[in-house]
Order: sequence, then C-alpha cells, then structure tokens
Amino acid sequence: MTARSYAAPAVACVCAALVFLAACRDPGDVKLDGSAADAALSTDLAGPRDLGSDLRSPDLARGNADLAMAWPAPMPPPTSCNMRNPGVTAIQIVVRIDEYKGLQTGRNGVHELAESTVVHTSWVYDKTVVDTSNVHLAMNVASVTDPAGLPMELPLAVGQTIEVEGEYIPAATAMYTNKSGPAAVVHFTHMPCGYAVIGGKTYN
Repeated sequence: MTARSYAAPAVACVCAALVFLAACRDPGDVKLDGSAADAALSTDLAGPRDLGSDLRSPDLARGNADLAMAWPAPMPPPTSCNMRNPGVTAIQIVVRIDEYKGLQTGRNGVHELAESTVVHTSWVYDKTVVDTSNVHLAMNVASVTDPAGLPMELPLAVGQTIEVEGEYIPAATAMYTNKSGPAAVVHFTHMPCGYAVIGGKTYN
C-alpha cells in the first residue's frame, strides 16, 4: 500500500473527530459573527433613551446653547408674587422667539421686547388665568428708572428658546395683538418676582 493510501483514511478520521467536537460544544460558548461594538450598538438602540441627555450632549449643544438644556425644574417665586393683581398670575415658562422687536423706552423704564410662543410651562400659580401660548415678552433692562433685569440689550434670534419667570397677563385683558393674533403679556421677569435665562446665563 502506498503512502497516499495510508494518508487518506487518517485525514478522514481527523475531519470526523473535528465535526463531532463541534457538534458537542456548549451553545453558550458559541459566539455569533459581529464585533463587540455591533453588540453595544444593538443594546443602545433597544434600550430606553434619555432625551434630556441627548439635548445636553456637546455635539447637539454646540450649535445653540439654549437647546442644550432640559426642561427646567419648577422654581416658584416668593408667594407675594403669585398674584400681585386680580386676573394675573406668576408663571415660569420656556418660550420660542418668533419675532425680536428690540428695545422700547417708556414711563416704566427700558424693556426688551419679543413675540414668542410658549413651548413648555414648568410652573404656574393659577393655570385658569392662562388663555393662550401666544406671548408678548417685555423684559426689563437695567436703567436709572429700574436697575433690575437684563444688564443691557441681549438681542434674541428667531427660533431661539429662552426660559423666563414673571407675571402673565392673559390676552383677554392685556389688549395686545401681534401677527399671531391676541397675545398675553409676560413681564416683571426680574427680582423679586422673576428672571430670564438666555444663552445658559440667568439674569434677574
């Protein structure tokens, strides 16, 4: 018998042994094709998402600091600010700027004006007073008349989101109209009854 004849049966036996060992292997030891990174990605996509952390991520925050914040926690003002006059209410909201109108000087000092839409309400003293999300924003700018509020004009961009706490005057009694129709007025966004958060910085 030649060497080739002896080799063929030997190779067949070795192959049969390998097939047997593979068949007896514990299924738990078998690894599916794919990298660890693929497995981690699958787990991430399948698991719950924290949208707040998404908004706070550096990549998304780089373009607009205002969008980097999650919805603010309730921060009620002193109780004396809850309803300074009948028919109004203290409120804490996040608004989207629809139109920036600049500064206006009047008998009550200098105010920075903007038309906006309420996108989130963190806290309100009397929600029955609130009659629209269309809001005319009047933020006090520090002056000789009233040193509280914004330190100077802080121009706002259309689409920008800011947080404000102040006094809400409903559209029914504010008697103010903008391009979106009858609007409520939010003012007194300074100490002791309010504040404004613009670009991640708090002004009061």
